[in-house]
Amino acid sequence: MNFFSLPRRLWWSHHLAFLLHDQLLHFLVQGDEEELFLTRFHLDNDAEQAEIESLDDGDTIEWMRRTGRSEEADQVIERTIVRGLLSELCQFLFESIESAAKGKVSVAFALLRKPFRDQLFILEWILADRDGFLRGFANGPESIDVVALLKTRKEWMKQIVETAMAQSSYSEFVDSQLVWELRFAKDVNWTLERYWNKAIHLITTNKHYRTEPENLNFVFVTDCERSDLLDQYYLLVPTVLVHLCGVVRAIVERWNPNFVGFGRLFDMRMVANLELAVRETCNEPVDTFGVAAVNDILNELAIECNECHQRLHIASTHDLEHFAKDLFVRCIHCGVFDERLAEVDETVDLDPGEDEECDESSDDHC
Repeated sequence: MNFFSLPRRLWWSHHLAFLLHDQLLHFLVQGDEEELFLTRFHLDNDAEQAEIESLDDGDTIEWMRRTGRSEEADQVIERTIVRGLLSELCQFLFESIESAAKGKVSVAFALLRKPFRDQLFILEWILADRDGFLRGFANGPESIDVVALLKTRKEWMKQIVETAMAQSSYSEFVDSQLVWELRFAKDVNWTLERYWNKAIHLITTNKHYRTEPENLNFVFVTDCERSDLLDQYYLLVPTVLVHLCGVVRAIVERWNPNFVGFGRLFDMRMVANLELAVRETCNEPVDTFGVAAVNDILNELAIECNECHQRLHIASTHDLEHFAKDLFVRCIHCGVFDERLAEVDETVDLDPGEDEECDESSDDHC
């Protein structure tokens, strides 16, 4: 990972942002490999097999509804939408995080608006009320336009965010009110809405982030202002990314509870990285939860060092850094690095009867 010209205090925040991005990318790449975004349904006879094979791609959903497979049709639409959103938002997020590390603050903030405001809300809506979203999706763009909804159904949107937060896999890490304000509030100092609107527009006249006289937004940024903007970026962006990952993971687990989202130890790795990021940017003492949590795993697995045969455990923040970065454990007795937690992380428990349940000759995929 290239930190470009980022100050040392932001390295772990940058690492965390990319770690969360990589989990989203994993859902996409691994999901394609494991057919996560496909829907399996049963064909009753050879005539249906021949009929569906003769259809154009655009007629499949209509055929499914006509033959009594409306739920399966909804699953196809839902998974197609989620896959498409994931693909595009990962591109936006990668370029945004990369731009921030290069000091391109205007570009970094501008690229956040679509994935954090619009695309994340659609994912929240799908998680909180899939059928309601699909009805709006079928009615036309006005029914799901975030700009229009903010004007006419703002309180309902807040409720969707709160419901999605409650169902999110990472609900304990983020507050729903904070996530709402970061993306949609105009009247608070910490909102991302302020930053990406100023990054997109040369002039803003909103009273809460009005362009100063004889100035243009983000055009005459001093080195000191750039540093402050980077601090804000790496303070706020990981918060929304944690929520985004939690929403996507909850949707995926609804489809397939056995799908492994970027390793079995990802949650602990994320918490360790978050602790390290806070430690670097906060002047107050930080609880060393990460060290204790890693030691709990090592004790549970009863792993001994291959070199000195002493029981492995970590004792310092420096050791926690190796775990957060590569899942390596440094033996405190002889200093040798152990990679077995990385091997544990990649181990996936499969249901031995899972593949036997499906008859390929009588099922189809969409």
